[in-house]
Amino acid sequence: MKKGKFKIIMLLILLLLMLSIWIINFKIAGYKANNLQMLENSDSRKDEIYHIENIVKEILSSAEKDFDESLIDSIFLVYKNSGELRDPFVFVQSKKASTPKKKVIKTKQKSRPSPKPKDIQPKLELNGIIFDKENSIAIINGEVYKEGDLIKSYRVVRITKDGVKLVSRNNQIYLKAPEFD
Repeated sequence: MKKGKFKIIMLLILLLLMLSIWIINFKIAGYKANNLQMLENSDSRKDEIYHIENIVKEILSSAEKDFDESLIDSIFLVYKNSGELRDPFVFVQSKKASTPKKKVIKTKQKSRPSPKPKDIQPKLELNGIIFDKENSIAIINGEVYKEGDLIKSYRVVRITKDGVKLVSRNNQIYLKAPEFD
């Protein structure tokens, strides 16, 4: 009886071994089928990529034919001297404020003094105002000024939406903002 049980156990082990080999072969066959399908998909993708590359090459070659090199040269010339351009966001200092004042010594003559004209105002024309709560600027006689700058003998005291107040030692001027239609 021991021989019969041993044969049955060996037969069951053999069956389990054959079943596990069959399952492993089935899984390997499934993986091979999946890999084959993936290879076929990758081949079709390669064909699509090749087709797209050809289209891009055609577009680029036609663009090279239509390309005008003089256009780039003209753009280069425009921006070549861009370093010489003024930064529009930096305040321009007036020429009188930026140049140091030279001391001139005058000798007094014994002739009678010339009468000083009263209230001779320099011609000042307010061309425009760029108003900002912190950094307003005024364009007077075509020059850009901010509060504190000197214009002839006048100092810019206040810039508002409505005008600019200028003060000298003896006089005050209020330039009204220009009206536009």
